[in-house]
Parts: sequence; structure tokens; C-alpha cells
Amino acid sequence: MTAIEEQILDCFPSGSYALSSLLRLVDIVEDRQVPTAAVECRVQPRLLINPDFVNCHANTPERLLMLVMHELHHVLLGHTTLFKTVTKTDNFVFDCVINALISRMFSHDEHLSFLTDFYSDKIFPECLLRPPTRWNGNVVKTLPPGIQALPKKQLAAVAEVYRSLY
Repeated sequence: MTAIEEQILDCFPSGSYALSSLLRLVDIVEDRQVPTAAVECRVQPRLLINPDFVNCHANTPERLLMLVMHELHHVLLGHTTLFKTVTKTDNFVFDCVINALISRMFSHDEHLSFLTDFYSDKIFPECLLRPPTRWNGNVVKTLPPGIQALPKKQLAAVAEVYRSLY
């Protein structure tokens, strides 16, 4: 077992449903060619994970858990098998939904910091990939600056989408 495999398995809470799904991935491969992490779209998917990204951005068990859970949800939600081709837009939407799901599952700051430190709340549409600052895990009290800066015609629709996510 590689060091990254041990780190990943150790970051999961015991008794987690996700652990058995992860173990079905079988192959956890260190790959510096992927910028962050990715699940290969194959019958037997592999988790490709960049150890440099882990050391820089997922350097606590909680942050690593968020990274792995994000990739694992691509498998659990069928993104690796249901779609023949996935566009960048498709993947962005998948990522928004997955990040919202895992944010609700792990709503403590030490987990959320993986998303809130990596994605800016000032840039649209990037801000859709993260929960709001000082989020209580339930209600969006303040929209991210990246959404607030949108033209009035777009603001209401985007705010509704964001509040539906978080």
C-alpha cells in the first residue's frame, strides 16, 4: 500500500458507507499528470490523485476526505458510466452539485476549508463550487460577492440556483 493510499483510507470516519465504495475502486494511483484528482471513466474506475496537490491543498485528514469524497461521488452518482462524453460544462455542474452534497455531509469548518480556501467567492461562476463564508450548513444568509456583482437580470436566477445548492 502506498503512502497516499494509507492517507486516504485513514481520513475516512469508521463505518462510513463511502469507504466500501472507495475500496471497490481498487486502484488509487498517484499521478502528477492530473492537476488535482480524477476518477477514470472505465468499467472499473481508478482514482488518480496528484500527491503535490494533496500536500498543498488537502494536507489534513478533513481536507483529504473532502477531495476523495468529491471524486467518489462522481462514481456513486454514475458520472463515470452513465455518460458517453462529458463536456466541461457538464463536469462543472456535476462538481457544483457534488460540492454542495459533501458540504452538507461534512459541514464543519475544517472540512469546508478545502472548498472555501481553494475556490474564490468573488469570481463567478467559480463561487458556485463552494459554500458561502460563515455558512451554518443550512441557510445562505449572504450571497457570495461573485453573485452579488452580477447584472440585475441574472442575479435572481443565479441566487435561486445557489440557494438551492447550499
